Amino acid sequence: MICTNCGTEIAERALICFRCGVATAQSVRRPPKPRRRRWALAVVSAVGLASAGAALGGWVAPGVPHLAAWAIVGLALTGLVFGLIRR
Repeated sequence: MICTNCGTEIAERALICFRCGVATAQSVRRPPKPRRRRWALAVVSAVGLASAGAALGGWVAPGVPHLAAWAIVGLALTGLVFGLIRR
């Protein structure tokens, strides 16, 4: 193999040129993926906190059973816990 920078003959499996030090191949290391934003976690947390406040404060609409309000609170808290664990 010939070095693309200085033209020196180097070994086929060489990673860098022994004469000029230039890499013979592209870097294998890739930049890390950007972290995605956790908007869903924030929304679920806000809904859960609002539902908890409504259920505990007695502000649930007359037609909505308290069990449904507590189910929403439970789902929101479950989503929050799993979101924090996945970090």
